[in-house]
Amino acid sequence: MEDIIKVNNIIKKFGNFTAVDGITFSVKKGEIFGILGPNGAGKTTAINMILGILRVTSGSILIDGMDNIKHATEIKNMIGFMTQETVVDAELTAYKNLEIFADLYHIKDVDSRVMESLRDGGLTDFANSKAGSFSGGMQRRLNLVKSMIHQPKILILDEPTTGLDVQNRVDMWKRIKALAKNGVTVILTTQYLEEADQLCNRIAIIDHGKIKALGTASELKKLVSNESILDIVTDESSVNKVSAILSKEFKLQVTENIDRVNAPIKADIALLSKIIASLTKNKIQIISIGIHLPTLDDVFIKLTGSGLRDALGEQQSNRARIMNMGR
Repeated sequence: MEDIIKVNNIIKKFGNFTAVDGITFSVKKGEIFGILGPNGAGKTTAINMILGILRVTSGSILIDGMDNIKHATEIKNMIGFMTQETVVDAELTAYKNLEIFADLYHIKDVDSRVMESLRDGGLTDFANSKAGSFSGGMQRRLNLVKSMIHQPKILILDEPTTGLDVQNRVDMWKRIKALAKNGVTVILTTQYLEEADQLCNRIAIIDHGKIKALGTASELKKLVSNESILDIVTDESSVNKVSAILSKEFKLQVTENIDRVNAPIKADIALLSKIIASLTKNKIQIISIGIHLPTLDDVFIKLTGSGLRDALGEQQSNRARIMNMGR
């Protein structure tokens, strides 16, 4: 399948701070491409450069074969963008919210396109209701169809299900899958790793401005282990003791994460029983213990660590986005 987005060795600096440090990837037509990373990893900055809101310090971005800065006007009509924040005018009706955006994109048959968008969002019966009266899920659906009002080839979704309950999240997943099935290319950032696992054809994990890994969910999980994962939850004060027992007595490669310890392990009940016996002998409180297949959570922690992060680069990138929108 042909690439519609090509990102080549892009770098973005804010003074002496490097927010994005030489990332390269491509996105195919009709693909759902996930970008994951901790706070401040460079995700938002990378998205803003693809959108043309920020200029790259060096490197290049091609959208459908066109430089995204030199051909900004043409590319603007090819891309839809839904922000993490739900951006609808609470005092206007659903119809009016969409009508304004349709006018901004100089759509000829505005009424027809607005009504089609309301149908796509399951909002036809609420066309004349004020958006402020909508539930969170309804507002997110309105936001989604608003970002698609000009029928773009590419849709960028910045954490589209943040704040939604389970039912609305699953509904949003179905809508995103349907868009890709109809040929729309989707770039998705999300804080829910199971969401990336469910939706994305391929995933890039970014940290400290660099791509740490890129591939399908299955390929990324193999980076952790071809084996299963031992997961032990204990009290925080016992984590070091658990790690010492697993590494010294059982020769396992452990990863600590606040109140739990993980290690690749063969799915062997006898071995698990020995580990439980050893922990019990050493009077270590076990809150839970089990074995599971590797998940994207395991991949994420292995590649980015478990420490909290600041978001200096992302804050500067967001400031640039806000200033640009205000122009």
